[in-house]
Amino acid sequence: MEQIAPAEHIALRDVGAKATVLIGEGTLMGITGVNGLAAISFIQVFDALIANVTLGTTNPDYEFPVPASVGTVLPFSASGVKFRTGIVVGVTTAEKGNTAVAAGFQAFFFVQ
Repeated sequence: MEQIAPAEHIALRDVGAKATVLIGEGTLMGITGVNGLAAISFIQVFDALIANVTLGTTNPDYEFPVPASVGTVLPFSASGVKFRTGIVVGVTTAEKGNTAVAAGFQAFFFVQ
């Protein structure tokens, strides 16, 4: 039986505009988002390199709403989700939006 390696923890503080979580192939095991803002925020996740993502134009591979002033653990399967190119994230004020949220949104990613 193959041993499963523990996930690495990557923290993005005050994330808004697009940011790189991982370059290259990897598995996203989970995301925890903490929305310290007074409005809903949307985490957009892309299987891409940062240069190939334009918020509001590039369709996200995954998108999760996070209600105002709460933290949330986002649902993933036990085996995670495979990304082939890289993991890029942006947090916006609207679904598939292009306006990044202000400081106050924390995101924590668990990748293998």
